[in-house]
Amino acid sequence: MTDPTIILDNGGASIKFGFASDNEPKLIPNCVTKVKSERRRPFIGDQLDDCKDYSGLFYLLPCQKGYIVNWDIQRQIWDYVLKTKHGIKTFGEYNLVLTEPYMNFKSIQENLLEIFFEEYGFKSITIATPGSFAAFKHTKITKPGALAALVVDSGYSFTHIVPFVQGKKVKCKCIKN
Repeated sequence: MTDPTIILDNGGASIKFGFASDNEPKLIPNCVTKVKSERRRPFIGDQLDDCKDYSGLFYLLPCQKGYIVNWDIQRQIWDYVLKTKHGIKTFGEYNLVLTEPYMNFKSIQENLLEIFFEEYGFKSITIATPGSFAAFKHTKITKPGALAALVVDSGYSFTHIVPFVQGKKVKCKCIKN
């Protein structure tokens, strides 16, 4: 039996997550919500359903323009997703498949690895852009042998159109006058 694998698509507006064996991912907002009348209690992700007073809501978002900028808020959400929603106490036997933004900053990549390896202690981590995973599925599973795929990835912060040929992202060759 293989080790269990958790899939985490950390989007700017929502997080899609689940085990690789799940038929469909779970979805929660990627935010912490607070209410002026209940300052002591943050509502993480889908916990907002427990809120009694919707007046004076304000959101704390971990991402801006698709990139993680507030690591403390993001950790709270990951803790909720991984520990509360999945009920995982230790991560040493789990693999993680994680999406990252296109053209991600090296500092963000390093922080992701540090947090998921050192703080959570995952056994292994695979990180790629959503388009890479979609192109892989298209050319290897949906249409085996397909030479190309055009991925349109429309999210909260950006829309990317990424061509893949023989499993590799095609890089732009700009023509100058």
